[in-house]
Amino acid sequence: YVTHEYSIGDFVLTSGEVPAMLILDSMVRLIPGVLNSIESALTDSFPHGLLDHPHYTQPRIVDDVAVPDVLLSGHHAKIQKWKKEKREERTQKKRPDLWKKYLSEKNRNGE
Repeated sequence: YVTHEYSIGDFVLTSGEVPAMLILDSMVRLIPGVLNSIESALTDSFPHGLLDHPHYTQPRIVDDVAVPDVLLSGHHAKIQKWKKEKREERTQKKRPDLWKKYLSEKNRNGE
């Protein structure tokens, strides 16, 4: 009989293997030593309650999309500000449920 239920989203799959692997992967990575550094897990997409900011790589322009100048500036405070703005923009647009929760947490913390 079922003692616990977990949801990975609102969709139907052909079997339980893929959802089981997804849940297992998300949990195992938190075990010390599985990742090179626990910092990797702590700084993933949701430590701020927001979706992650865009990531860029070489070359600087791909399909007419350029790496934003601020990311190449070396100005750490401006880079952090840009990342936060992008996390907020993405979350508000793609996950209004998370956005609402984030705003509620900010209000509760007096931010």
